Amino acid sequence: VITSYPLAWLYKDAIKIWLKASQEKRIERVAKRDNISLEEAKRVILVRDEENKLLYRELYGIRLDEDLSVFDFVINTDILDAEKVLRIVCKIIDEIKK
Repeated sequence: VITSYPLAWLYKDAIKIWLKASQEKRIERVAKRDNISLEEAKRVILVRDEENKLLYRELYGIRLDEDLSVFDFVINTDILDAEKVLRIVCKIIDEIKK
């Protein structure tokens, strides 16, 4: 398992899964994880998203979270906890390996 924004566009021979979450859910998760306010978490997310979008567009011509066609699967994690996401991903990999 490798986590990397641009790798799905750069590497061809892999099972590629995008874990998608709404901005609201990401803000909640960052606030909880980092023990910061929702306002601070929102600021962090907005800055990080904009910096990442600009960086990967400049370096690789990738439009993050706009064109997900390179991914084999897109999983909406808003309604799933980490354990459920892991089970789903493992199930996908198990099924593909059969």
